[in-house]
Amino acid sequence: MSLFAVRVLRCLAVAVLVALLPHSLPAQADEDAQAQKLKSAFEAVVDGTLNKETASEECLLGLSTTEVAASLRQVTAGFLEESQSTSLEVFCNALVEAAIAGSLKPQTVYELMASRDERAQGLALGRVLRAAYFFHDPAAKSIAPEGSR
Repeated sequence: MSLFAVRVLRCLAVAVLVALLPHSLPAQADEDAQAQKLKSAFEAVVDGTLNKETASEECLLGLSTTEVAASLRQVTAGFLEESQSTSLEVFCNALVEAAIAGSLKPQTVYELMASRDERAQGLALGRVLRAAYFFHDPAAKSIAPEGSR
């Protein structure tokens, strides 16, 4: 896997984490604690404790401040067929909507963040991208494959 692909994977994982965790995890937190906090954050978004606008704004802030933000804008603009100026916002909104709908699971995000297995990371990235694609456009939701809705 190329260095650029690894950076994009990490940025996407951070984006999803930032979108769903208003408070960052301690650097030394063990994997079980990270998984539990991620699960709690997803539940907060789903049950409305963490409102979706705030979650989307935090995701956007997290993505916009990364070293590969410009590349992410290009990738998400092409992938979601949006302008570069709005692509990250649309991407974050879609991720939050997918989490609320149950199409983006905490385990998927955790695999993207923490897996040491490139295949598992690739599969998780595919699930995240599929969720973003099908939730960025209301018309696309109606044609989403089962499990993506």
